[in-house]
Amino acid sequence: VIFLNIVSYYTVAYLSSFLSHRLRIVKEELVRASINLDEQRAFNRNIVQNMGNGLITTNLGGMITLINPAARVLAGYSIEESLEKPV
Repeated sequence: VIFLNIVSYYTVAYLSSFLSHRLRIVKEELVRASINLDEQRAFNRNIVQNMGNGLITTNLGGMITLINPAARVLAGYSIEESLEKPV
């Protein structure tokens, strides 16, 4: 009985250590993925804002959710006028 208790104790300690280590690794991977996602979003936003062609995105209701500067010039909209406006 004592042997079984000792084995159980060390098994729990090992599993606890293993899970703690895995959790630390997963947290580090999540931080890296979050940084990469932020960088990718900034890169895409920069492309959309600086492309020469007009780009307008809408929601399912047909309301403008994004309009880049080229599209605003073509449509004659200011930023305030364009958002949440039907196409």
